[in-house]
Amino acid sequence: MRVAVLGGTIFIGRAIVSDLVNAGHEVLVCHRGDHEPDGPPFDSLRHLHADRANLKDHRSELDGFAPEAMVDCRALGRADSQTVVDCFEPGVRLVVLSSVDAYRAFTGLVRNELLEPAPITEESPPRDEKYPYRGQMPGMDDYDKLDVEEVYCGRGGVALRLPMVSGPFDYQRREEYILRRVRGGR
Repeated sequence: MRVAVLGGTIFIGRAIVSDLVNAGHEVLVCHRGDHEPDGPPFDSLRHLHADRANLKDHRSELDGFAPEAMVDCRALGRADSQTVVDCFEPGVRLVVLSSVDAYRAFTGLVRNELLEPAPITEESPPRDEKYPYRGQMPGMDDYDKLDVEEVYCGRGGVALRLPMVSGPFDYQRREEYILRRVRGGR
């Protein structure tokens, strides 16, 4: 299968690309070029350097690759999701990485309130408030994974709500404060 992966150069996207290649799929890695991974499998893959906001300017390259599926690792809001989805023909299988912050229980965690029982399951209710980081984090006023999911699922795509994940290439180093203690034998 020919798969275009948007944002597949660091952390989860990097693992997705490697797994797709190891499974025998042909992969086009679409990214800005800010993070050029080296070594296998990246040194033998096609790369499309484009900002997602300008992806439409690269339609001929996308159409030339003729993807059968697309995985978006970096969708943050409605506008950037719609821009990307519009670049792919109907019939292309769409997958987007979402987040555990789409659940109402996550809102409770942030507020230190029990709004929903834990653990969170796929049947847990989504957040009822929009834009969870508006006014709190620079550049995140329009961030909302619920908007992202609506755009992708509206085109028949699949949204994968990932929990907090750590591992190789985690640029946020989310678990480092715990791992330091483990490495130190504490």
